[in-house]
Amino acid sequence: MSENDILIADIGGTNARLALAATDQKGLGRVRSYACIDFPSVDDLIAHYLHSNDVATPRVMCLAAAGPVVGNTIQLTNSPWSIDAGDVSATFDGARVLLLNDFDAVAYSLPLLESSDCMQVGGPAPAQLGNRDYTIAAVGPGTGLGTAALRNVGQTRISVGGEAGLSGFAPVTAEQMEIVTVLRQRIERITSEHLVSGRGLQNLYWALSRMNGSERPELGAEEIGEACIAGSDPIATSAMRVFFEVLGQYAGDVALIFGAIDGIYIAGGIAGRYREMLLNSAFRTTFEAKPPHDKLMKSIPTQLITHSQPGLLGAADYARRNANTG
Repeated sequence: MSENDILIADIGGTNARLALAATDQKGLGRVRSYACIDFPSVDDLIAHYLHSNDVATPRVMCLAAAGPVVGNTIQLTNSPWSIDAGDVSATFDGARVLLLNDFDAVAYSLPLLESSDCMQVGGPAPAQLGNRDYTIAAVGPGTGLGTAALRNVGQTRISVGGEAGLSGFAPVTAEQMEIVTVLRQRIERITSEHLVSGRGLQNLYWALSRMNGSERPELGAEEIGEACIAGSDPIATSAMRVFFEVLGQYAGDVALIFGAIDGIYIAGGIAGRYREMLLNSAFRTTFEAKPPHDKLMKSIPTQLITHSQPGLLGAADYARRNANTG
């Protein structure tokens, strides 16, 4: 079998990553990254990828995208793109098209990660997953706030995803309560994603500047991060502090909701880009602060995924296991 038996795509609200995978061996080939805004639709993106890499239409495609899978479609949450498996199949010579939520794909990658693909973020050292029964989960702030759990029973792995990042945010500290009050000037319903995402970092900066009596110009997430690293803007430093504080609270909630006592994994570009800030933040403290289950929370490992393409890795594994079913 040739390497182009399967086309894999990990499509977020801002960027899309595509690769080729074989059905009979591990690994990815011809990994490419694109800005979604450069293409009118997912069909145009796939066509460009195949043409620019001189690849024949694969017989199987697995498209993982940042939105809920409803039937055979995905409407991306933070993008105008909509993906219909039937339409994509018709466009590309009847290829079999598998759809996944992008964080289901990340969840499927977790058992495949090597120790070198992760970095411990406080707490206990993680145990090997192996073939034992386990429940783990991934959270990831990027354009949005992705979340999915993975349950392994015997030799069967099932991911449970959804739109948990859009659940309502529950402030814990007086500062967070004030942030919510300020944000309600422009957001009616505050979700966790409104604080823990690229847009969330911008929201925090906007709210904190007003709380400090300084209506500064709005900054992009990268500008806030750069200012924080440079130490040139105390509001940026405060925004990043609250960002990781709330990420810890959210990750702890996810662990409790799914019973993910075998580990929480942090994905997404923001946490990876600012890993030193994460390691030095209150993330682990707020993660553990879940009375009456503080003791349980202290026992749950938390790790940052450092693998460059966990979404592609997990989508490829899912596609290999399902290429000849259904």
